[in-house]
Amino acid sequence: MLATMPNPASAPTARGGPPGPSGITGLPRLAREFHATLRRVVPEDARLLLGVSGGSDSMALLAAAHTAVPEADRLVVAHVRHGLRADDELDAGLVETAAASLNRPCRILLAPPPAPGAGRSETAARRRRLAALAEAARQCGAQWVLLAHHLDDDLQTTMLHLARGHRGDRALAGIPMVRSLDAHTRILRPFLVGPSPPDRRALFAYREEAGLPFREDPMNHEAGVARNRIRDWLDSADAALRSTLRRAQLAARARLATRMGAAAEALETGLSPEGLGCSISRVALGDAHDADHDQDFAERLRLAAACLAEPRRLDTRRAVLQALLRLLESGSGQMSLPTSGTPLLVRASRAGLHFPHEALAAGPSAARVLRAVCAGSLYF
Repeated sequence: MLATMPNPASAPTARGGPPGPSGITGLPRLAREFHATLRRVVPEDARLLLGVSGGSDSMALLAAAHTAVPEADRLVVAHVRHGLRADDELDAGLVETAAASLNRPCRILLAPPPAPGAGRSETAARRRRLAALAEAARQCGAQWVLLAHHLDDDLQTTMLHLARGHRGDRALAGIPMVRSLDAHTRILRPFLVGPSPPDRRALFAYREEAGLPFREDPMNHEAGVARNRIRDWLDSADAALRSTLRRAQLAARARLATRMGAAAEALETGLSPEGLGCSISRVALGDAHDADHDQDFAERLRLAAACLAEPRRLDTRRAVLQALLRLLESGSGQMSLPTSGTPLLVRASRAGLHFPHEALAAGPSAARVLRAVCAGSLYF
C-alpha cells in the first residue's frame, strides 16, 4: 500500500522546519512524549541514526524524530535493503524521497543473504539488518540507533517467547527500551518508553497527520511467519486479554529490576581480579536453595560477562545454566560458555567460578558494575 507524497503547503510538520522547544506544548501527545523521551535518555549532542523500513511505523518514527530534533546534523536516516523481494528498491526510493523532503541525509544499506536460498529467515534478516545499522552508525558518528517498535510489537514478542518455550522474567518482560548494539552504539526504542506506549493504530494516525507516505511489506501477511500469526491472534483478542498480558509484562520488569539490583550488589564485592583473569565467589552466585535461583544465577552471569575488559553477551539458555551449575556443584572441571563473541572458558572450584583468561574492565568495582548495568538491556 503506497500513500501519496504530501503537498508541502498542507503538511508543515512533515515538510517545514520542526518547532523549537517553545512549540513543543502545541504538538500531538505522541510527539510530545517522543521529545520528552529523547531529552530523558539521549545526550543533547548525540547523533542519531533512524532505522526506517518505509512501513507505517518507521515513517511515524521519522516524522516524530524530525519534529523533536531540529538540528540538521544530528539526524541521519538509514534504510536496509535485505534483497529478499524483487521490489525492495521501491521501499528504498520511498525512504530516500521522504528524507529528502525533510532535508535529512539518508543512507541506503545493503544486507542481502550470504547465498541464494540461505539466510532468508526473519531471525537471519534481523541480524544482518542490525549489523548494517551498526556499521552505518560507526561511519556517520551516531551513538544511538532509533527503532520504531511499539506496544503491539512488545506484546507479540512476549507471546513469541512463551510460544517457543522460554520461561522466566526475561521472557515475559518483552522488548527492552535500550540495549547495546555494539561497543560504541546503543539502540533506543522511543515508542516503548513511558506508561502508555502507542500501538500500531496510534502510529498510523500520527503518520497520516504528518503527511508521510508508507509501503506495506507483503511479508507481514505471510502465514508461515510465527510473528505474523501471533500478531493476527492478538489483533483478534479482546481488550481484557491484552491488558492481562501487559500487566504480566510490567510485573516481570519490576521483578527483573530487583533481580538486576541484587546482582549488581553481589558482584560489586564478589567479582574480583585473579591473576591475569577474574573470579566470582560462590556466595555472589546466589543461594541454590532459593525458588528463583536459576534466574538469579543467570542475571549474575550476564552482568559478570558485561564487566569484562572484553565484554560479551552471554548465552544463558537453560541447558547452559544447568551444565554450569553441575560444574559448580562438582567443585572442579571446566567448560566453554557461548557468547556473542569469543567463548568464555570457565573453571569451577569450591570457591566459585574462575575465568583464567578474562581480565576485568578497568576502574573501581562499583563503577565497573554500574557501567555494565547501564550498557545492558534496560526497561523504563
